[in-house]
Amino acid sequence: MLTFEWRLAYTCIATILVNLPFGYLRGGLRKFSFWWFVAIHAPVPLVIMIRQFHSLELTWALAPFLLGSFFIGQFLGRKIYSVWPCKKCLLFSQAK
Repeated sequence: MLTFEWRLAYTCIATILVNLPFGYLRGGLRKFSFWWFVAIHAPVPLVIMIRQFHSLELTWALAPFLLGSFFIGQFLGRKIYSVWPCKKCLLFSQAK
């Protein structure tokens, strides 16, 4: 059985990895558009399932780690898009 620290670390890493493609998608969308909001909120159920899989409850002590890893994944995905954009890959591409 994994210790609490390892379960938290695996959950944070998985949260970052889940959010990378959504952050990348968000990088090519117009800010505050419908698809921009979808790219931010679509991974939330996946992150909740990951957290429940590792038996972690969202407490005030864990919130900075779990929410921080969510935003880090979105941020890194957006930065990857700014370095390596793929205009023809995005289905919902909109002009900025």
